[in-house]
Amino acid sequence: MDNESTTEENSTADAPICDEPSGHTIIFLFPAIMEIRQHRAKVVTIGPYHHKEKLFFGNNYKWQVLDVMTYAFQFETAMFFRNMVRREKELRGCYEEQCEEDSYPMDTKAFLQMMLLDGCFIIFALKCFSLKNQPLHDMVELFTSKIQRLGEGILMYRLINNIKNLVSDLEMHQESLICDLLQMENQVPFSVLQELLHVCPTLRDFIGGSIKDLALSGFKCVRPRMNKEKSDPPENFLHLLDVFHWSRVPKDKYKIDNRFDSQTLSDLCMLHAEDSHRTRMKFKKKSGSSLDVEIKNSSCRKRCVVKVPTIDIKNYQFSVFESLVTFEARYKKRGFCFTAFVESMASILGSENDVKLLQKSGIIPKGTGASDDYVIKFFHQLCRCIKPIAAAPHPCDGYKNAVDRVRETVEVSEVTEARCWFRF
Repeated sequence: MDNESTTEENSTADAPICDEPSGHTIIFLFPAIMEIRQHRAKVVTIGPYHHKEKLFFGNNYKWQVLDVMTYAFQFETAMFFRNMVRREKELRGCYEEQCEEDSYPMDTKAFLQMMLLDGCFIIFALKCFSLKNQPLHDMVELFTSKIQRLGEGILMYRLINNIKNLVSDLEMHQESLICDLLQMENQVPFSVLQELLHVCPTLRDFIGGSIKDLALSGFKCVRPRMNKEKSDPPENFLHLLDVFHWSRVPKDKYKIDNRFDSQTLSDLCMLHAEDSHRTRMKFKKKSGSSLDVEIKNSSCRKRCVVKVPTIDIKNYQFSVFESLVTFEARYKKRGFCFTAFVESMASILGSENDVKLLQKSGIIPKGTGASDDYVIKFFHQLCRCIKPIAAAPHPCDGYKNAVDRVRETVEVSEVTEARCWFRF
């Protein structure tokens, strides 16, 4: 993994929080008009939007995490508050004005305390998830080596027992917790996590690098799969969802091309898989990132090959995709990779026959627990989430000519029956 430089993360407290003007919103509420409400946190709330909800990992749990980290790393909470109080207005500006009465308003102490507790909880959870084989054993070993200076006694045994309980709970609720940490409404600014490393250098050694690397390691097994060849990271990440989004976008693809306006999309169409098969399009499985779809002309001049990585849908993915496509709609600087992928898959998968055709190609594995009907609804319901909030994304540079050449070979009558826009 690429390590961010120490200089970058140990920047002064007056460094800007994100690559937007001060006060610019980067953590968004889901639009109230969205019909599907899968995005509610299940086990933990992060940030101010839903902090009053009583979930499994509440403030009592977060205080225990802070207690353990304070003893293990001699964490300077006073320094954190001194540095962040000057950023309070900027931090609050990262969030939208709250719609629910009396949910967001907090005084300075309560707001910064929430940032501290949530930030420590995120680092603790991600470190646990990044440990491959025995998280409970490894976390106890890591913390024991840090608190041995306390000497054997009641305090040390209490801390070790707390660590065991904390890690056991994290393992038990890992899938739900990962979903919650990737919810768009459930974020803290990335600079809050960086500040924790700044005021506690020993914490950097514990996580083994930067916050970015910790997030990539903690979310390594989360679908969609990470892309091996990632584009250069942005100058400043916004939050964990932003890191996850960047790590899944294939390099040099899904770029915004301002040469095409929205009307150009009428020139791009993608048939359902079964209709494509009857014409001159062929689907093949490919390796790589889950989103790395390729459209190429085959050796046969009048045939186009659509290469799609394995689509292995897990139960937790809907809420993750829902957050990602909404994030793209609200923060357009990050492009429309997930939006394009969702809409293209919804175009390709119109019926159970389309699913079976992709299963035959090995693109959709059989026996994964997801029915053919669920696979179809997965992408079509996500499209229903996109429509109220997003304008059509721009085509991806490099795909237009390939799709146009296929379109020229397909009879208009064959296209009309199942037309959907393939939006890149």
